[in-house]
Amino acid sequence: SIYHITHRPFMSANSIYILVFNITQDIHQPVITREGHSMNMTYLEVMQEWLTSIIGSNTSQSKITATINDKKSKYSLPIVILVASHGDRIDNERQRISKYNEFVDSLLSYLPRYKSNICCSQIIFNCNVEDVTNTTEKHRQQCCSKLHNIINGFATSLPFMGKDYGIPLKWYIIAALLHLAVDDQASDDISQLNTIRSASINKIMRLADLREVIIDFGLYESDDKLLYMLLYLHDIGEIIFCQIAERDGIIIIDVDWFLKIMREIIRLNDPDTQNAEIISQYRKLKQTGKMSQDYLEYILDNNKLREQDIVIIMQLLRNYDIICRIDQESQANVEYFIPYLLHPDVCDFDLTKYKMSDKIYIGYDTEDIPYIPDGIFYCLLVSCLKEWNNPKVEIYHQCVKYYIQDDHYYIIIKKEKSYISIQYCYRKLDEPDSIKEFYNTIKDCIRNKRPQEVIKSKLSEIVKQRMPKFVDARCQFYVKCTECNKLTPVVKRSNPSDTERIICWHCDEIFNCRPIRDWMIYEKKSLE
Repeated sequence: SIYHITHRPFMSANSIYILVFNITQDIHQPVITREGHSMNMTYLEVMQEWLTSIIGSNTSQSKITATINDKKSKYSLPIVILVASHGDRIDNERQRISKYNEFVDSLLSYLPRYKSNICCSQIIFNCNVEDVTNTTEKHRQQCCSKLHNIINGFATSLPFMGKDYGIPLKWYIIAALLHLAVDDQASDDISQLNTIRSASINKIMRLADLREVIIDFGLYESDDKLLYMLLYLHDIGEIIFCQIAERDGIIIIDVDWFLKIMREIIRLNDPDTQNAEIISQYRKLKQTGKMSQDYLEYILDNNKLREQDIVIIMQLLRNYDIICRIDQESQANVEYFIPYLLHPDVCDFDLTKYKMSDKIYIGYDTEDIPYIPDGIFYCLLVSCLKEWNNPKVEIYHQCVKYYIQDDHYYIIIKKEKSYISIQYCYRKLDEPDSIKEFYNTIKDCIRNKRPQEVIKSKLSEIVKQRMPKFVDARCQFYVKCTECNKLTPVVKRSNPSDTERIICWHCDEIFNCRPIRDWMIYEKKSLE
């Protein structure tokens, strides 16, 4: 989850991705880490996460024709090459190929929409570092050569590599000047280096400031060509370009420097310090999903950032929903909402003292969007926090409980594989009269403020913004059929006047649906 949401600044529509899987593991079993630990995600879920994040974020609907192994085929962008590891665990080559094909076939059965993006390379690497025999070394070289040829076939077929899309030489000159200006290791003896460095070039810059620098270099042509250049340099990994608006953006010139800062923010182990307060705040972050201002300042101060650099980095992190400030009445204890850093073993909510509604689900037809990735889910959680801005928010693995302060109830949002479930709850009361009055108040809030519609609208907006490949997909409500136990969209009523009975799309049975009653899906707002 950490890497899925923090990879977004580095992703590109025109990139070629290599997705590696362990050929010895079953696609439905939990992933085993390098340290031998079992993750709380299966291989299928991990592959769904990566493929949906990679492919969904692409804006292009066009295809390319690539020549791979002397055969021409059409592929959709972005390209994902599937490569297997741990081939040394299976002695027979025919069994290795069979296992590879079995894994890929199973994966594509869950993600049929992505077939045109995927290259089944049948490359299987020997990963036994102790095996350095001539036969194994030759096999590794053959795998590398085959992979290089496939990459070359795709790279030379990308739109900007065609004969009609010549790349101006000055773009490479500008990139070289920018990197030279921020290179801490560059020799001061380089001719005109001090002149270049005096041009106010920094490791992270706003678009307007970079435009002035390029004008000073005498290399500026137009805003449109400047944007094309930045997008191209982002595609080939020379810079990171985050376009915030049509004529505004943030440029990171030193990508390694930014990676170092990101590693500090998404740290997986205790920070390298003897300061007990900092260690305590980090461990609190892993238990609550909330980062203190003091801890964030510790990270940024250790990287010797200028004040203006900190401001721009914070804007970049907010723009990608990597962090979200929790506004509080007191400014003394500022916190940031970072749910993906929560440790997966954090205890579930204790809801024994709460009255719970039935669950309703939000999601998409799997033919349109087969999986909602963690990155989208965590963006939704951040967006909901902004909507109901209240520091009284609790988190556990892939689930958040928000307190709706004005109306005195809670909303629980949870990711359940390809869908997102929502429930509302409130504390149980002892007095019968108070219970009825309070329950009626909650019902009025649900009926008139319709939080379920707010959440659905936000999810739809985030998907359209962050997954433009699926811009036409329709977000809708689902409920669990009491007959076949499958999720069915809330669209087919048994008759127009019936507000609680619907027809299941899977088994065609009519069933009573408590979630529709609890969430008053078909009821209209009260007239004020």
